[in-house]
Amino acid sequence: MSKKKTILVVDDESDNIKVIVDYLMLEGDHFRMLQALNSKKALKITKKEFPDLIITDWDMPDMSGIELIKKVRSHEKIKNTPIVMCTGIMTSPKNLKTALEAGATDYVKKPVDPVELLARVTNALNLAERYNEISTLNDSKDQIFSVIAHDLKGPVANMALLAEMMYDQKEEMKEEEVFKISELMKKQSVSTLGVLDNLFSWANGQKNSVSYSPKINLLVPVIRKVMDFLEPSIEKKKIKVDVKVNCGIKAFFDIDLISTVIRNLLTNAIKFTPIGGNVEIRASIIGDFIHLAIIDNGLGMTQNQIDVIYNPALHKSTTGTDGEQGSGLGTKICVDFLKRHKSELAIKSKPGKGSEFSFLLPLNS
Repeated sequence: MSKKKTILVVDDESDNIKVIVDYLMLEGDHFRMLQALNSKKALKITKKEFPDLIITDWDMPDMSGIELIKKVRSHEKIKNTPIVMCTGIMTSPKNLKTALEAGATDYVKKPVDPVELLARVTNALNLAERYNEISTLNDSKDQIFSVIAHDLKGPVANMALLAEMMYDQKEEMKEEEVFKISELMKKQSVSTLGVLDNLFSWANGQKNSVSYSPKINLLVPVIRKVMDFLEPSIEKKKIKVDVKVNCGIKAFFDIDLISTVIRNLLTNAIKFTPIGGNVEIRASIIGDFIHLAIIDNGLGMTQNQIDVIYNPALHKSTTGTDGEQGSGLGTKICVDFLKRHKSELAIKSKPGKGSEFSFLLPLNS
């Protein structure tokens, strides 16, 4: 537990609170301790401070520990707070069952043993942390599937409509009409493939099944391969992509992951740059690192849009300057894949002024 955790201790006897606080503080400055001499005050503190854990006595005059647990569990913002029941009276198996059914996370008997107390507190905090991670991931998954369904429905429906049109009018269509419809179907299929590819990358990243095999690689061949893949989009929007990267520049990275990062960042730059616009790929050496930046003169972003990229629980698709669709997953995949390299995605952007996405890669292992 690297981050200091806040623990609220609730007991109508101050001496009991002191024992618990002293025992936990023996382990060093890992906890921020709060105290309450009754359940009503504890409830107010919990709603205001949102402690990471509550340790509460059972038998208290104003409101019992069981009632406190039920109050906490009924309040939306604090209902998932882990609570450890600590009592010297209600210690029978029946009492334990009552506490757990009310919503207690764990149970400690008085007189408190310091080793047991720390073990149960640590376990309760770890369980809460895992639960929050799973809950966040689940919320993220639901939102992503909603976005994906929306972004796939349009292109797939359009392809089906175009295919039906070609079939129904195959004998009447002129060659240029067939060519135009084929071009539209190609555009929609590329868009759909991009959404599916990012969904696959995201899913693998979430279950940690993406392989990571870094080594020393030249940067320019990776960039050129990505540009070849995106050439139809670059040509269609008549965008000038200027690569200012020395041919001899090498860095230590996983070629598949960084290729995906560059592809997504360049795709976004093309997507949000107007027809005839400019995109620049620039690399420079800073100390022991390569600083790689992709800069465009496109739509730019607000700070709120940038915040969405960094928040794993938020996903939003945005239409490009030529009606391009996307899932909103691309930049999030970049954030995840750069973390594997112990790097971060830096974003500079202003609405109407374009954007710069950059990251660092080590020169050596």
